[in-house]
This record gives sequence, C-alpha cells and structure tokens, in this order.
Amino acid sequence: MISKAYFILGPRYVRFDAAADAVEAGYPKPIAGNWQGFAQVGFQDGVTASVEWPNGKAYFFKGSDYVRYDIAANHIDAGYPLPIGAQWPGLSAAGFDRDIDAAVNWGNGKVYFFKGAQYLRYDVAKDKADDGFPKPIAGNWPGLKEAGFAAGIDTAINWGNGKAYFFRGDKYLRYDIGSDRTDEGFPRPIASGWPTLAGAGFGARLSASWARAAALPAGGSTDFSHLSDRFFVSLKGVCQRIHCAPEDLLGVMLSESGVRPDAQNPHGKATGLIQFMPPILVGLGWTQGPDAFKALNAEQQLPFVEKFFAPHAGQGLSSPGRLYQATFLPATLRGSNESTVIAAPRGPNANAYAANKVLDTNNDGVITVSDLTARINNVRQGPRWAALTQRLAAAH
Repeated sequence: MISKAYFILGPRYVRFDAAADAVEAGYPKPIAGNWQGFAQVGFQDGVTASVEWPNGKAYFFKGSDYVRYDIAANHIDAGYPLPIGAQWPGLSAAGFDRDIDAAVNWGNGKVYFFKGAQYLRYDVAKDKADDGFPKPIAGNWPGLKEAGFAAGIDTAINWGNGKAYFFRGDKYLRYDIGSDRTDEGFPRPIASGWPTLAGAGFGARLSASWARAAALPAGGSTDFSHLSDRFFVSLKGVCQRIHCAPEDLLGVMLSESGVRPDAQNPHGKATGLIQFMPPILVGLGWTQGPDAFKALNAEQQLPFVEKFFAPHAGQGLSSPGRLYQATFLPATLRGSNESTVIAAPRGPNANAYAANKVLDTNNDGVITVSDLTARINNVRQGPRWAALTQRLAAAH
C-alpha cells in the first residue's frame, strides 16, 4: 500500500497519511515554498494532473507543459518545464498534448491519462502511448458511466492495495483493479468517505493527486546484475509460448523470489525464481535436490519455469493474478475468473488461506484471483520494478 497521498487544489495541497486514513495536521499548505522549484517555473498554481513514476519521479502537468519532480530530493529537475507534445510520444497525436485532466499509475507498467470523456494508456517501459488510443471512458471503464464519471474526471489515484479512487466534483468512486470494475455502492460524497479531506476544504473539484509508495522491504536493491541480458530475451520467448505477458511473469518472480534464482525458503525448501517445492522439482525432472537447483543461474532455471506453466497455458494465463494462481493453487484455475474465491478459512483450501493470509490483499476474509492480481501489481512499482522493466525493454 502507499504511505502518503498528495491532493492538490489550486495553489494548495494536503498530505494524506494512508495508514491513519486522514489528512496530516498542519495542512493544507501552499505549493509555493514547500515544493522546491514550483513557484520559480510558474507551477505553484494551475496544475491539472500529476502522477508518480516508478523511478522516484513525479510528473506535473499544466496547460501544454510539464515538469519532472524528484520525490526524494524535493525539487523540480533542471531543464523543466518542457512541452508535453515534444516529450511524450503519442500524446500529441491523440490530442493529449495539453489540458490533461488526470493521470494514474496502474502499477502494472501502464499509466492512464484522462482528458474530457477520453483516455489513453501509456507504456512506461516503451515510453510511448499504446496503439489504438484514445478511447471513450464510457464502455471501457465498467461502472464509470453509471456513476456519472464518463464525461471526465478531476483526478485519480492508485492506493496500492488493489484499489484506485476516481474523483469528480464532490463525489468519488472506488475501482477494483483486479476485477476491472467499479465497486458496488459508489459514487459517494467526498465529505462522507474522506471527512478530513473535506474538512481541509478539499471536498470538491480536486485539481490533481499523486502517491508516495511505502518504503521498500529489506533487500530491496535495484541491482539485478545477476540477471543476464540473455535471461530477459529468453523470458520473452517463454512468455510467448505459454501465452502470458513478460511483465506479468516477471512480477510473479519479483513477488516470489525477488527474481533471485538462489532464493530459498528455509521452511519447506521452496527454491528458485518462482519458489518450487521439492516434490514439484522432482515432477519437473530435477532430481538433484533444491540446494543444487538454487546453484543454477536464472537463465538455466527458465526451462523449468516454462515446463511448470505449460500445462496450464490452455486455462488462460492472461493476467498477473492468473499466473500467480497457477503458482499458488493451480487446481483452482479451471473455470475461475478474477472474482473467484480460491481460499477461505471456512471454505475452499482453508489451510492455504491460513498459511497465506498476506495474499488477502483487501482483508475481506477470502483470497480471490483479484487479490493475487493486486499482490503482483503492488510489487510492480518503485525503483526495483523500474530497473527490471528497463532491462526487459532493452532485451532483443
């Protein structure tokens, strides 16, 4: 989950503590004087969209220009502002080179930009807008039209727990990323769902928002020098054959092992890139034991990864949750979808739920496929993910 969220309204902003679920004391504050460099380049007021990037930067948009902000250093990078149209491939052709309404990092290597009743999808690794956009919000974001959000949104933010929030006027809605739909019971008034935000005078017509990720876990190094360029090339080939996205499989590996072939759980000896249990390794044809398996490099382990997933390819591995499901409880794949409950304390696979409560990402007492999707999306952000996707994009 994120640690902090920032909401902008005109020349002021508030900092929202996600754990406390409240605006922090002392806010709102003026942007000028608190975010270094904004006043100097005329961005202390009039920002209409902002979004955090997985490389420790945040981008702020105003009119036809944008600035890049270094989150850790708290200042705008040198050389900004720059024109949107000249620096963001595909935005100009789509008519998104000025007056962007909102932007949200979806946590899966994609960022969505909204303008009026349309949106486009931007690929972070490829650094360009995806083909086939813009598209209308209506008909492509289930529930937004019914909520009255199809004509445009004020801002949107990914909460990092499998949910995203969209704001329009004095209302908001909650969107489930895994099941790709608006949650039931929305929209609701900002004043009732975000009382401290409304109490700070931010109860309607928000200008922009962005999030600061929670601290990286221990061992969260961006050094992946142990992975060869050939590994990323081979990974793409494996994914083509088992019909999944390379980013999805890489996300599963990051969640399971940190993409370390030598990772081993001392309890049960789960080993390797996707944490194979010893009996699984034997079934895949490896008979030398888990300790010898972890001595293989990542490229050498990939054939076993492919062999593990290949029998499940026909069940559809089209989302990170489905891939994780195949790793976690493959017997539940057939006939399931994102909303399927695959483990529950008084339902299916009760023992698996008890041992893996952390996978119940929305804390509703069951593990669904969408929980697994959220789990992978949660790790697919921040500097580590940026380092991996850069290597993946460069692999040919």
